[in-house]
Parts: sequence; structure tokens; C-alpha cells
Amino acid sequence: FHYLFGVEIPGCCGTIDVETGGKATLFVPRQPDEYTVWMGPPPSLDELRRMYRVDDVMYVDELPDFVRDRMDAAPASELELELYLYGGTNSDSGAPGQPASFDGIEMYDAETI
Repeated sequence: FHYLFGVEIPGCCGTIDVETGGKATLFVPRQPDEYTVWMGPPPSLDELRRMYRVDDVMYVDELPDFVRDRMDAAPASELELELYLYGGTNSDSGAPGQPASFDGIEMYDAETI
């Protein structure tokens, strides 16, 4: 994930839509009110978009709707759309990557690569 997006914020996910020429969307967690008390206001979604040079930024809790909308919008000729999840091994630490997960993921043909 860090290799592709350069993001070090915990709890983020990202999508790269190969059907749209590689449109990258970053998904960030909503920060609780306590975050602002200790860390100051979090960057806006637009600030994060510019900072990480992605096409769009949304909240992690919007990921299920994002995937569903993308799959529903596919033409009938693309009924075999697949969802690929990162599951590789970190070459520095040897730690396995954690594939993204969200409510409803079991409805899709998801393959961990």
C-alpha cells in the first residue's frame, strides 16, 4: 500500500481502477473529535488529494458503496469484473500484507494477489 500511495496514515485503503486508466482513490478513516484536541484539525479530503496526488479521497466507511456503485455501473459486457486485493509480503520486514476488507466483500469475486 505504501509503495503505491505513499500514505503512512493508519487505517487507510486505496483503489486503482484499471478500467478507467488507473484512477486512484484513497480511503481515509474519519478522525474522532479527540484527534483534533491532541493533533489539531486533520487535513481535509481535498488537502489529502493534493498531498498524495490521487484522483479522489473518500472515507473508509464509504468503500463498500464505492465498490458496489462501480460494479453496478459496469456494462453488461463486463459482468466478469474482479476485485483484486493486495496480499503480498513486505520485502523489508517480511510481514505479510493485510488485504482490505469491508462489509459485503463476500458478494464479489475478490482475489488476493
